[in-house]
Amino acid sequence: MTGTAKPLNLSQPLLISALLAEIARLHPGSSVNKAQFAAVVEAANHVVIAFNRESGDA
Repeated sequence: MTGTAKPLNLSQPLLISALLAEIARLHPGSSVNKAQFAAVVEAANHVVIAFNRESGDA
C-alpha cells in the first residue's frame, strides 16, 4: 500500500479466528498451545494496528 488510503477497521477477534481456521485447514487435527495462541494474537494485533493507521506507509 502506498499513499494515504483510508484506514480499515479490522476486527481483532475475527482476524484471530481466521488465522486459527487457516492453520486448522492446513494442518487438520493439529492443536495450538498457549505460546502459539499468544503469537497469533500478537500477529493479529500488529495487523490491526497497521491497517488502522492513516497511511499504509508508516
